[in-house]
Amino acid sequence: MRGGKENLKRLQRSVRVFSDMTATRPSKIYGDTHYSRMLVDDVSNGLIPYRTRNGEEIIASIEPASKEVERIIAKGIGRDDYNWDLLGAVRDFLRDVTQILLAVGEAPYEIVYYSEAETEKIVGFDFSFIAPWTLRRKGSRWIQTIPKDYSEIVQN
Repeated sequence: MRGGKENLKRLQRSVRVFSDMTATRPSKIYGDTHYSRMLVDDVSNGLIPYRTRNGEEIIASIEPASKEVERIIAKGIGRDDYNWDLLGAVRDFLRDVTQILLAVGEAPYEIVYYSEAETEKIVGFDFSFIAPWTLRRKGSRWIQTIPKDYSEIVQN
């Protein structure tokens, strides 16, 4: 859910990844060469066609149909604040996930819910990417490890 969340409560357990944390990623991943970066970009840009071979438009829909649910999903998975079109949001999300999968090998996300502060009614969501090199499984739980200096900043 992009935009319009100033008065909402964000329910998230993981730590959002910022650019200064990306330096902690393992070496030998996405972008070792110019050609590997081009491959990832080309695949993600060509993943979803805009029309079928017959020239028909590609569609995305919610069953049963609901404009409100469509809007909530489009805002949750889309990458911008102004386009709440479901098909555009699905395309954007699949491109982003494809780039991450090709670059890193996995694409973990946390579903982050937004609720109204007074009523605690859930009114939207986001998918928040979690850097896979910060995650590990311990028994039935997931543990996120972040650099100590970064965790001190987050806690303050």
